[in-house]
Amino acid sequence: MYRFGDGTPFPIQENFIDTLVAAVEAAAGTFAAAAEIEERRDKAREARKEAEDDLRRFGQMEGAIEAAVLPHRPSSDRAAALPQQAAFRALHASRAAIAAIRAQVEQKLQLLAGEPRTARAMERARAALAAFFEHHQLPDTAWRHEWRASGAGATAEATAHAGRFLATFDVDVAAPWTSVVRVGALVPGLVASVPRKRLLGGTRRARLALDRCGLVHVERTPERHTLVLREHAGKPSPGWRVVLRDGDADGATLIAVTAEGRAIGSEVALEPDAAAPFVALGDAVDAARDAARASGRHLRALRVGDAALEALADPALAGRALLGVLGPLIKEIRARSRVPGELAIKRDVGDGHRDELFVPREAVERRFASLPPVYRREFEQLGLGREATDATDATDADDDSSADLMTVPGPRSVADAAAQAIAEIAATPDTPVPPVPARAPAQPPPSPAARPAARPMPLEPAPATELPRRRSPPEPPRPVARGTDAPPLADAPPPPRHAAPPPPPAAGAVTATASTASAPEDEVLEVTTPPDALARLPAVPPTLPRITQLKTA
Repeated sequence: MYRFGDGTPFPIQENFIDTLVAAVEAAAGTFAAAAEIEERRDKAREARKEAEDDLRRFGQMEGAIEAAVLPHRPSSDRAAALPQQAAFRALHASRAAIAAIRAQVEQKLQLLAGEPRTARAMERARAALAAFFEHHQLPDTAWRHEWRASGAGATAEATAHAGRFLATFDVDVAAPWTSVVRVGALVPGLVASVPRKRLLGGTRRARLALDRCGLVHVERTPERHTLVLREHAGKPSPGWRVVLRDGDADGATLIAVTAEGRAIGSEVALEPDAAAPFVALGDAVDAARDAARASGRHLRALRVGDAALEALADPALAGRALLGVLGPLIKEIRARSRVPGELAIKRDVGDGHRDELFVPREAVERRFASLPPVYRREFEQLGLGREATDATDATDADDDSSADLMTVPGPRSVADAAAQAIAEIAATPDTPVPPVPARAPAQPPPSPAARPAARPMPLEPAPATELPRRRSPPEPPRPVARGTDAPPLADAPPPPRHAAPPPPPAAGAVTATASTASAPEDEVLEVTTPPDALARLPAVPPTLPRITQLKTA
């Protein structure tokens, strides 16, 4: 039993890893052929454009020559002046030369007007697809087999239908399938009740040992199994046609036929016991057929949709159809593979052991790495590239511990986070606001007389007289966040008379500025928030440990 990498049952009971790698190679071959055809078409397009430009230049050249020669009045008359005769000869020669070359260019254009030769590229695409279909099969492939023996020997063919593909194969035949097969060589000892022809006409049921009977025709479809036997394996003789229907033990029928295969009488339904010998014969034929199909089948024809492969204008359609059939299963294998960078499935081998079948995605990528980017994307969309495995298909896909990690904000993100914290506090309803401490009365500025005298420099004597100097008002104290042990904020001194009054803040709003320890001094962020937001802001927000101060403008 095959399983996904995580141990869940796999829908296909075969080594799908080999099928996947072979499908990638086949699709890459079709894309390479398509790229070759596109390159040929581009070259033909450039050649046509170049030829058209040459024809246009020939016309310009001819006009320039005529403009240069006509003033000399070219003439073919022998009585004309020599310059006129020379002008005539030059004009005539130039026209003849241009006409000859123009004819070559026009012939080249006619050749380039058709489709470039794509036979070699299509053969390359066919070889790539044949290498896949001759040794592998797509999921849910419906097979039809037919084997027929005649006087000249035996032939066998098989038809596979999966997705948009319909492939027809010639199957190699080996002994004993090279001629009429004796039933005893397949399943000895079979005895069946069959209708036999009477001497005076009509038929009667009789038990017959099938060992000496010969198998001359086999047809196998998903719905039924048809076997045609004749009474004597060594010579043409009447026989029987048996039809076995899959999944219906009561659906077996039997009818007598002539040596030429014409029906005799009516079809008879067989009871399960009467059909058992023919069911055993059908099982033996199936086993031999599967072995022959696996050992040697050769692609005869391949259809993609309603068109034959050779009739496709773009062989990349076949590659996309192939990946379209396998794509969902490839994505699921990647999602369930437990080792990053690998595609893996498992196989139960019994006795508590399992084998793991895997292929590195890097090894898969090498098979399409040389393609143009437009075709590489067809594989990368399925997860076949070498990019890192996603979290969903990594080994620790179910580990959510990384969700608790917090990224430390940078210098710029701290200011943004401060603004977000203020906005969140402002949006919190019904939060009690602590009382605001009363502010101390404003102190008048000191008088000039009360100012302390300037202290002389240590190494220079103080001047005899000192001119009065105008001093700017002291800088107002910086307010600190509420909730600390800092003293109440003092009122700022009135602005100078020559300074314009600051614009009043919007009604019911306070402008706050957040600065950080790691950000430069000029990198601040101003936000507008309701008046009670700063009062509800804690001294040091726990989510913003790097905020050093908040001030109101």
